[in-house]
Amino acid sequence: MFTTLIKIGNYFINILLKIIKYMDFKFIMKIRNYLFKFVLGKMGKNCNICAAVTLISPKNIMIGDRVSIHHNCYIGGRGKINIGNYVSIANGSIIVSEEHNYNDLNLKIKEQGITEKNIIIEDNVWIGANVKILGGVTIKTGTVIAAGAVVNKDTLENSVVGGVPAKLIKYR
Repeated sequence: MFTTLIKIGNYFINILLKIIKYMDFKFIMKIRNYLFKFVLGKMGKNCNICAAVTLISPKNIMIGDRVSIHHNCYIGGRGKINIGNYVSIANGSIIVSEEHNYNDLNLKIKEQGITEKNIIIEDNVWIGANVKILGGVTIKTGTVIAAGAVVNKDTLENSVVGGVPAKLIKYR
């Protein structure tokens, strides 16, 4: 009985989140952030998830304290995604923790399924606008990722990376 009530509650929370997804008012953001605490695997203190953010499989997404996820971001949590404390994810960024399998030439790519690959974003990270982070990657503490980068490998601590694919530009 209790688990049924929880499922019904989560159903209505998800409907409400879809209704207010694109509303960009300060009080709506507070409501949205409050509701995300019930659907995410974990949501820390003082987080802001802005309008038009899409979260897939939110129970697999863990968010630390003081995280901001800005407009039009997509976070696909089929594999687990762990976002540390004091992380800023700028507009239009995409974080995808799965990839399609494609090696069997006898099957259509869409019929081969996916492989889940976890992503770890450590503390004090700035992810620039329109960055793509692919599965299996660890973004180390203090990393800055330049706008438009595609991150397909682990970063080094206190590094600045950019490009397609992302490469070390300098250390902070």
